[in-house]
Amino acid sequence: MDNHRAAAWCWLQTCNPSSKYNFLHIDQHGDLMLDSSKGIWATYQKVITNPELSIDEYLMLRHQDSINALAFRWDNYIRPIHGLLPNWFQHAFFAYTQNIAIEDYERNYENSLHKGFSGSAKRLCSSELMELLTQIPYMQSDKWIINLDLDYFFAKIIKQNGDSFIEEFAHLLNVCLTQTQVLTIALSPSCCNGRSIIGGWRNSIQVFNKIKEHITSLSDCIFPI
Repeated sequence: MDNHRAAAWCWLQTCNPSSKYNFLHIDQHGDLMLDSSKGIWATYQKVITNPELSIDEYLMLRHQDSINALAFRWDNYIRPIHGLLPNWFQHAFFAYTQNIAIEDYERNYENSLHKGFSGSAKRLCSSELMELLTQIPYMQSDKWIINLDLDYFFAKIIKQNGDSFIEEFAHLLNVCLTQTQVLTIALSPSCCNGRSIIGGWRNSIQVFNKIKEHITSLSDCIFPI
């Protein structure tokens, strides 16, 4: 997908609401905003009470108190699903480069009816991410929801690692698929160092194709440039 607005819809199609999963988020951004607008949780409940909700209907869900405000944005789709299905996130790992601590995100929950990750969330640097990817195939516990945004590889601190980092990452991720329930990938061209939107698409698709060299089960990218 171009950004992660539809990611949680994909998880809902693939994961059992009553099962438990581990969660891994890899992104430049935490995507952990919490929308506390009045009546928003009644809107979020629709994704649980209506399992036949189409992707177009999901993406068009809006706040009850504002027809102009989308319920699911690129930065607030993890919290609603965690609030609705907290057992999904047995262990949650966040590899992001944004300068906001997990604890600061958790404070957004203080005035909410829904609990945060209660200390189960851990932030990872790039080396810790790679170490986790080496371990996942040997974990015989709950399966994983892996949420990847390709703009992660365009963060300054990650780009220093070079193309070899992307290749090693893709190799490790491919092995992890045996323990993965669902993998969602966002290209996020606007965050991929392009001087124009076309340049951003070109950059993100180039990284996608590098990853696909190691994960041949991925379909070809559907976005032309």
